[in-house]
Amino acid sequence: MNEHYLPENIENIVLVTVDCLRRDHLEFYGYNNRTMPRLAIEARGGLIVEEAHTNSPFTRSSLPSLFTSSYPLEGSLPYSIRGRPVTIYSLLKERGYNTAGFSADLFLPPVLEYGKGFDHYWTPTLGRSGRSIKDRLVSGVLFRIGRSSLRFFLKYQGLLERATTLPILRDIAYSLTNTVSPYPPAEIPTTKAVEWIRRNKSDPFFLWIHYMDVHNPYLVGGDLRRTGRFSHFLMEQYLTNSSQEEYEKRGRISLKDDTRSFISALREVYDERIGRVDASIGKLIDVIREEGIDKETVFILTSDHGQGFLEHGFYSHGAYFYEEILRVPLLIVPLGGVMGWKRLGGYRSHVDVPPTILSLLGERKEVGYRGKDIIGEPSSGVVYAEALHNQEGRPLSASGQEEVRVTFGVKKESRKYIVQYRGSNVLWEELFDLASDPEEEMDLSEDESHRQELNELRSEVLSHIRLIGFDLEGIERRYKSIIENNSQRRL
Repeated sequence: MNEHYLPENIENIVLVTVDCLRRDHLEFYGYNNRTMPRLAIEARGGLIVEEAHTNSPFTRSSLPSLFTSSYPLEGSLPYSIRGRPVTIYSLLKERGYNTAGFSADLFLPPVLEYGKGFDHYWTPTLGRSGRSIKDRLVSGVLFRIGRSSLRFFLKYQGLLERATTLPILRDIAYSLTNTVSPYPPAEIPTTKAVEWIRRNKSDPFFLWIHYMDVHNPYLVGGDLRRTGRFSHFLMEQYLTNSSQEEYEKRGRISLKDDTRSFISALREVYDERIGRVDASIGKLIDVIREEGIDKETVFILTSDHGQGFLEHGFYSHGAYFYEEILRVPLLIVPLGGVMGWKRLGGYRSHVDVPPTILSLLGERKEVGYRGKDIIGEPSSGVVYAEALHNQEGRPLSASGQEEVRVTFGVKKESRKYIVQYRGSNVLWEELFDLASDPEEEMDLSEDESHRQELNELRSEVLSHIRLIGFDLEGIERRYKSIIENNSQRRL
């Protein structure tokens, strides 16, 4: 008899990813605030994976691992699902399942082939995201003006605060900041997903929803108005820009008293937004129960990556390989009743999700998948993360003018190793003992007493590079070639 009771009639999978969702801001992972009360109730009847990890700190490179059970640097560049094993939704479609995807992230358009393999795929595009073309134009202008004027406004923020005490100026200012966020609220993809469920409930299905409510910017529109400080909008933009500047020169933003107060305000809005997503998830689950298909449905929640609030001197997310970014929630909940599962230990990552979905559905495993079935197979005891990025820690763009870097992270037992390359040259490395230093405050890479552990983890990374066939020497040449070919196609 299996250790865990597994229903035998599972036909439907609902996979929900919440952009920037940190595990340590959820009550079922020990957080003091009740940010997801509805899902916390549902989680009592499911499996909570304690040590789940994303395989990359960027959305565009983490989702391919979640969908294809391959590592981020295995596919075609930039960040496409091309050149990988078949996506879990394409595989299920081939096996007779209805498939649908609803992504609130407008930076995951069909051109990246995320929509290929879905019977129905929705993502916001110009004129279809609930925001007018006028709003988008205003947003672009504000963004450019704001970036060039941040330091000036912050220097004279007292004057700015006094100016926005005038009701008419305050209302204009708050309305304009609301145009900066390009993502539709959770209600929109939820409503579309509910309509799809009602139309397709009679056949087995795979449904994916990606929410963007928990993604920054946080202090805009109504959320900014509640703080009563217009300068908070500018401060958030300043932290984002400064994080990229500090990353390039291997620096960090210092956490001063005024910064602590501001970060506290950010976290409050962050928690409120998690609650808004929870409400939409509750609506989705209610509809599944109303339609009488809950006993055949498993709900899975995870995030593409976490979010930094200056724990390591960086705000938001980028090529930051610390725990607040890489450690993510992972819940597997059968909606038909209690499974008797509790908490599962052992290191797991997004590459393990597709094999687990196939196991839940009673389908045979795809041969090309890297991961393991979380339910039926033991943990390998090691997880990898990786990213291709520029000198500021951001995903590479289509310009082809950026410095190409690659970073790897590996966790094995209680050790964490991070290394960054430019070509085959090591730019820097870090070593942490998570057992004695869970906050990753003490880098041990220069400590001679940890030399053997460091060498072992160096070898671990090099073995992983060989496994995925990654070419450190040729990566910049390969990237430039892809950019050039894409430019020629456009011509």
